[in-house]
Formats: sequence, structure tokens, C-alpha cells
Amino acid sequence: MSTKPDPNNTNKPGQNRAGRITAMLHEGRSAVRDVERRQHRAGHILDPEALPFERPWDKPIVAAFLGTTVSGLDKLVKAGKAPPHFRSGRLMRWRPAVVRQWAENQEAAACKSA
Repeated sequence: MSTKPDPNNTNKPGQNRAGRITAMLHEGRSAVRDVERRQHRAGHILDPEALPFERPWDKPIVAAFLGTTVSGLDKLVKAGKAPPHFRSGRLMRWRPAVVRQWAENQEAAACKSA
């Protein structure tokens, strides 16, 4: 007796339901990453004003807002001269309102000393 493959079965050979769910989640994450990469290349992600207000900023966004590079921002953080940040796991994040206030304070201090 030969068995034909069931066309409704989405399992790959040797893949159980948990493996299928993991694969679907991975595909979804990959799709999101692909969209973010395309937006980044097109310059959309680096426009701080185009992002939702409450979403914390990551390094590329803060660096673009401050007019520096990511490595320049890393140097500022290491020297303790960057805007206050928090960590989300191992990643650094900045609150947009805090970064804007910090930049205004830096400008005011530069105007006073000049």
C-alpha cells in the first residue's frame, strides 16, 4: 500500500508542530528585519521625527539626531558625555524626550560659555 502525501499537511519531513511554529515565528522575524533593513537603506529609520513618539531610540537614531556616527556616540557614552540612557538587555536605548532635553541643555550651555 502506497501513501500519498497529504497536501494539507504543512509539516516538513521530521518536523513536529513545535518546530513548525518556531519556523513560522522565525520567518515572521525575518520579514520584519527585512522591512527594517529596507527602511534603513532608504533613510526612513534614521529620521527621528518619523518614529512613534514613545518608542525608545537605539544607537543609529540617537547618533543621527546628534549629528554623529554610531562609533562617535559609543565614545561619548564611554566618556560619560552622552544623553542618559537605559539598557534593554544588552542594548542601549534612549527616551526621545530625554535626548531632546539633553540636546537643548547642551546648546544652552554652549551659548552661555560663548
